[in-house]
Amino acid sequence: MKNKLKKRLAILLAGTILTSSVTPALAGEPEVTVDETAYITMDYYGSRSDLSIVKSVRLNGSTEFTDYGRYETVSNLSTIDQPQLTDEGVTWTLSDPDSGRFYFEIQPKDDFLGLPWDIDVSYMLDGVPCKAEDLAGKSGLVEIDVTVTPDLLADEYYKNNFVLFCGTGVGMSMCANKIKGIRACCCSDSFSCEYTRRHNDANALCMGGRVVGPGLACQLVDLFLNTEFEGGRHQRRIDKLTALENR
Repeated sequence: MKNKLKKRLAILLAGTILTSSVTPALAGEPEVTVDETAYITMDYYGSRSDLSIVKSVRLNGSTEFTDYGRYETVSNLSTIDQPQLTDEGVTWTLSDPDSGRFYFEIQPKDDFLGLPWDIDVSYMLDGVPCKAEDLAGKSGLVEIDVTVTPDLLADEYYKNNFVLFCGTGVGMSMCANKIKGIRACCCSDSFSCEYTRRHNDANALCMGGRVVGPGLACQLVDLFLNTEFEGGRHQRRIDKLTALENR
């Protein structure tokens, strides 16, 4: 949550997706894989106001590929190559096939992304309820209350691989773990972040804005999203956790 009221609340959902809708445009080209991160901007009161998705493409030597979907806008975040946008998706022809990863941002036409929670934000000034817009220029004790309610209709897909921030990350992880199916971890070091994915199949990363600096936060997010659950003997642990949830 931003200190300045003129800035909107934002929540980040990070999803690691091996997208079947992305295919090389030419037969015989190496397989292209994509990770997606959805950025959801919210207004003062917790309602969603904007959605954009950044796609990280592992080219694997490809120079041309098509990403299928209904997109309002598409922006190249890596090179000067221009997108070929159609009603069915976007095709990229890249001048540098050796760049490894290629990033682009899209705004979808369809409102398909559902949050796993309903969020309500309210404000008080010196104990009196007030509107966020009325706080500008006022003095006194400002209290901000955030109420988070699980959305039982949200697709299970959107309950995996997301990132949550608060002051320490601890309170956010405690809250997230109250939701059935969530295995949230609060991490401030790379070892914990890696092995809670490998052994515990954690599906939510919580970090503290007062604990973890920007550089380490980016490192932890990358590690969290790119580490796979090992399964095997560790799956028995996950089954036991699930059994506890269902008691």
